[in-house]
Amino acid sequence: MLVPIISFETWCGSLGNVPVLVTVGSPRARGMLAERVHAAGGRFAPPYGITSPAARNVIVGEGSAIMAYVPIGASTVIGRHVQIMPLASIDGECAIGDFTTICQSATIYGRVVVE
Repeated sequence: MLVPIISFETWCGSLGNVPVLVTVGSPRARGMLAERVHAAGGRFAPPYGITSPAARNVIVGEGSAIMAYVPIGASTVIGRHVQIMPLASIDGECAIGDFTTICQSATIYGRVVVE
């Protein structure tokens, strides 16, 4: 399936009501683009891809993408526009800051704060 690449202006003009997921690799660039979307009145997609075991009391911020096979422990807070790659593991009571990227196979264990 081919999906056209459109400009920001085209998105604002005709697709601004469609929720978006900002997946730019650079956290700084992701933050700047997310702020631009927000300022233009855009909405962000709900947390994407939570298919792995997630314990109780997990909070996931808007626009975050959690790929397959990522167990998440209880009372973990994941910020806005976070990208968590496949096979990462996040233990309970961790805090993952806004615009953070957690790479494949990373293990974050026990009351850690990542910013």
